[in-house]
Amino acid sequence: MCGPESSDTEMDSGILLKLQQVFPDTASYRTEASIIQANAQGYKLELLPTGKRVFYKCIVASDFLETKKDWPDLRRTLIYARTEVRFYSEILPDLQKRGFDAVPRVFLAQCRLDGWIDETEHATQECSKENAAINIKQLLEPETKGGFILLDCVADAHYFQESPLSIEQCKLCLEAVAKLHASAWQDKSLLEKINGSLSRASFHLRMRNPKELAGIVDAWNGFYRAFEKPFEDECNLVWTDALRDMGRRTKAVAEYVSAILSPSPSDRYATLVHGDYKSLNVFLPRDPLTHNALLVDWASCGIGLGMSDVAMHIHHAVLPHLLEEGGEEALVRHYWQQLNTLTNSEYAWDEAWRHYQFGVVDYFRFFLARMWNDATPESLAQKKDNKNVNLINRDLASACAFLVVAEKFMTTIENEMGLQCER
Repeated sequence: MCGPESSDTEMDSGILLKLQQVFPDTASYRTEASIIQANAQGYKLELLPTGKRVFYKCIVASDFLETKKDWPDLRRTLIYARTEVRFYSEILPDLQKRGFDAVPRVFLAQCRLDGWIDETEHATQECSKENAAINIKQLLEPETKGGFILLDCVADAHYFQESPLSIEQCKLCLEAVAKLHASAWQDKSLLEKINGSLSRASFHLRMRNPKELAGIVDAWNGFYRAFEKPFEDECNLVWTDALRDMGRRTKAVAEYVSAILSPSPSDRYATLVHGDYKSLNVFLPRDPLTHNALLVDWASCGIGLGMSDVAMHIHHAVLPHLLEEGGEEALVRHYWQQLNTLTNSEYAWDEAWRHYQFGVVDYFRFFLARMWNDATPESLAQKKDNKNVNLINRDLASACAFLVVAEKFMTTIENEMGLQCER
């Protein structure tokens, strides 16, 4: 285990040595809190005797041999680790020179994957059939492979995390991500560096297992069976033929949508996207006049269109009644205005709104294939109080509203593709 609560004294000694690289006076440490996630472990530490508080995030391959089903699955977790380390060590200094500072202070960020993943192997590179067949339990020295990041601890006195968000809180989050997007906006040289070093968004089609898209019609059929009556009875949804056909329609537009959202470094509107812009990846300031919002968890960042972050964020943490009667468009406009002000660009509203619609449909594809493939009303209810879970995966009304919005935007995309006649 990589965590400081492990009984493995050698690993604990290793953590202490890392701490002492930055804080030589550290004699020991105390774990104040821990966060165990699917692809990483994080620990809030108090350093002794100084009382300094830091956040230690670690990914060690040996911790995931029982939970990852195959090499592509384990590789994805390790690539997340490499991406975040590279962001902090290689890309963030460039962003800071361009005025972006909405991150906690980073002290150390290191990754070791030698012998497993070559440094030149891109995150979106598909595994060969030979590598996909690797028995991960036979990999050598898994306890030495992975990465770690040491950050300044975000002070509870000045910051908080929340979900769901109010409109004003969401606007603060959108302002923060607009600053991120502005820092790399259409900067070809920086984006070439990002494209070669980092990854794609966690929900990007090229980052997903091809089996997800192949099975998306079946995933929809199962979702429809489970939610047909609850959406009718509790959300007053009127099922149309177009809604009932969402599985096939999503599969038909997936590649086109992904292509639009996947710019090259020289393309217009290209920028650095966070890639997992959920509400709990933002620390909101208690006093916005004295502190800026801080963004964390950069494991899925890479080149893209900023509206992908906006689409995910809005539907991750804003209750559907706040998005009605123009509320959703008003939030997108707020982001768009902030971005245009920061970049002095001519990002036309019609094009921005088009990109947002593509972002929503793309996120719907990911969510249907990955999160809703075995969802039930009962599974949503079980997660209703978990703030780290997307609202559309823990609240029936949010799920229904997201479906309706995705269908509306999908119709627009189908018209653009000339596919409407197929329904």
